[in-house]
Amino acid sequence: MEKAILKTLIYGDIFDYPLKLYEIHKWLIGRKITLRQVEKALEKLRTKGKVIRIKDYYFLPNRRGLVVKRAVRAQQSANFLRKVRLVAFILQLVPWIQLKIYL
Repeated sequence: MEKAILKTLIYGDIFDYPLKLYEIHKWLIGRKITLRQVEKALEKLRTKGKVIRIKDYYFLPNRRGLVVKRAVRAQQSANFLRKVRLVAFILQLVPWIQLKIYL
C-alpha cells in the first residue's frame, strides 16, 4: 500500500504537482483502497520521513516549493479561463459562427 502511494506521489512529482489526500486516493497507482487506509499509510510515510505535508498537500522530501508552484498555476489557469470565456462570448455573437460553450 505504501509503495502504491509513493508511486502516485512520484508521478505527481514528475509534473511538479503535489497531491491532496483525495487526489492520491483517486489516482492511486496499482491498488484500490479506502480513503481512510490512504490516510493511515500517508501518516506512516510521514513519520518515516518519506512524505512531507504542508497544508493539504503531500509531496516527496526536498520539494517544498511545489505547493507554491501549484497555487501559482491554479491562479494562472483561472486567469486563462476568464479570457477564454470572454473570447467565446464574443465569438458566439458572430452570426455565422456556431459555438457551444461548455465552460
